[in-house]
Amino acid sequence: MILAVTFIKAFKPKHSLHETKPPMSQSLPEDETNKSDVEDTTHSIEDLNNVVNTKDTKDAGVIIEVVEDSKQQTVYVIDDDFVEVTMNVIDGRCWISVMKDDIVDFEGTLNTGETKTWRAEKDINIRIGNPPVTNLVINGKDFGRPAGEARNFIFKRRT
Repeated sequence: MILAVTFIKAFKPKHSLHETKPPMSQSLPEDETNKSDVEDTTHSIEDLNNVVNTKDTKDAGVIIEVVEDSKQQTVYVIDDDFVEVTMNVIDGRCWISVMKDDIVDFEGTLNTGETKTWRAEKDINIRIGNPPVTNLVINGKDFGRPAGEARNFIFKRRT
């Protein structure tokens, strides 16, 4: 509710400094005044919910499933036409090695604030040296910061 009100206020037109607002009518009971304010806000919240629901429906078609999570590797299976992984280093440094569709694509160290994105037809294999300092986004869905020690992260398209 607070988010919706903040969202609504952010898009409210700004008034000129010289513009004067008409005084509020004192003849309306307080309950009637509050009721009209609530109706306007409710309408705006419904509009906001429609925008959010449209986005959720669009993303609902992509299913990402963790099929293995061990000390050696984490395997994701993606139901989509491609595999796309974005890695952002949140704090510190992280060595990585990336293979896209069985071809070495990148090997090196990323520093705080650096972001890399890889896209492949069938799979992406990333060896992450320091997983907790990274954030992973898989096919547009934020999976957050992986925990644990250095290991392989395998992203495979379901065939």
